[in-house]
Amino acid sequence: MTQSGQPVGKQRFCEPSKSQYEEKEYWITEDRIDGEIPKELRGTLLRNGPGLLEVGGHKLPQPFDGDGLVCSFAFNQSKCYFQSRFVRTEAFVKEQEAHRMLYRGAFTVGGIGGGWFNPFDFSLASALLPCAR
Repeated sequence: MTQSGQPVGKQRFCEPSKSQYEEKEYWITEDRIDGEIPKELRGTLLRNGPGLLEVGGHKLPQPFDGDGLVCSFAFNQSKCYFQSRFVRTEAFVKEQEAHRMLYRGAFTVGGIGGGWFNPFDFSLASALLPCAR
């Protein structure tokens, strides 16, 4: 159920997750920060998760099959620098070159692009890293 009491349907499951189509890097400016970053805070926070939720215009049915995106927040001298990079697995590179899905994700139900599902097709994009298709 959502906060408004409405049931979560298939279309609504991916709503909070939006595809990131490009890698980014920039300084986070003070006007974007609530409060202050302590001067003593030094180091890097890494976040890995799904970043690209479609392949060749075909939306993935749920976010756990999204291509992996690593985000880095580097802190030093009360400043923060942000970077994001896609996890360039062999499957990611091949699908980007082909502009279409070539592999099903670990949580994909059905065939690639719809149709019949072969339960004996083990050509997953990545069996070890579900968020790194």
